[in-house]
Amino acid sequence: MSGKTSFDTAEDRYRILLESTPLVPWEADARTWLFNYVGPQAASLLGYPVENWYKDTFWVDRIHPDDRDAVVSTRKRLSREGTDYEFEYRMIRANGATVWICDVVSVEMKIGEPTVLRGFLIDVTNRKKAEAALARSESRFTELMEAAPDAMIAVRADGSIALANSQAEELFGYARDEWEGLTIEQLVPERHRERHTAHRATFHQELARRSMASDLTLTALHRNGAEIPVEISLHLSKPTRVFSSSVAFTT
Repeated sequence: MSGKTSFDTAEDRYRILLESTPLVPWEADARTWLFNYVGPQAASLLGYPVENWYKDTFWVDRIHPDDRDAVVSTRKRLSREGTDYEFEYRMIRANGATVWICDVVSVEMKIGEPTVLRGFLIDVTNRKKAEAALARSESRFTELMEAAPDAMIAVRADGSIALANSQAEELFGYARDEWEGLTIEQLVPERHRERHTAHRATFHQELARRSMASDLTLTALHRNGAEIPVEISLHLSKPTRVFSSSVAFTT
């Protein structure tokens, strides 16, 4: 007896490893796009038997109609170039639900032509939903800032300015396209900047709402270099990970 089992070859061990992950490994002919192999995880991904994936147009037919033309043309172009690539698109499950896929592809070339495609299909639906929710939150945040009666400035953790409303433009003298690249410290007189940087870092750690001007007369710096008296309150927005400064001019 040889003592070998069906799992003794390197190929068998590699396949067992692949099929134990949530990713869907696959291999296809680069000229016909017909699958030579699809991992058993594909059944859970779209809800169809794995055997269906070997049918001529199964993969293309399951791509969301709004993405299909772009996906097909992208795969043709990138496969011809012979470089590994990845792209994202939607597919339709057996129950009609939409699932977002990240398709990671490796291209095998012979004599300058693609011959075999190998890759993984990764379900990124939850990430896409989270990104969409964040985008909605950011949009709402922008709308609220613009509607505020006072100047509002959104600042990232590193101090760079993410957004400013119309009232801030008027108060500080910067046009809408001039805020990009500015830091909040550039709106602070130079003699106060070092201390302001330390206060900002502390505020992000506290994750709390507080006023910076409860018993202090603060000054800000206008674009023209003039100092202006202001009252400032801060609020950290957890979904966007930026804090907003409400700035009111005082006399």
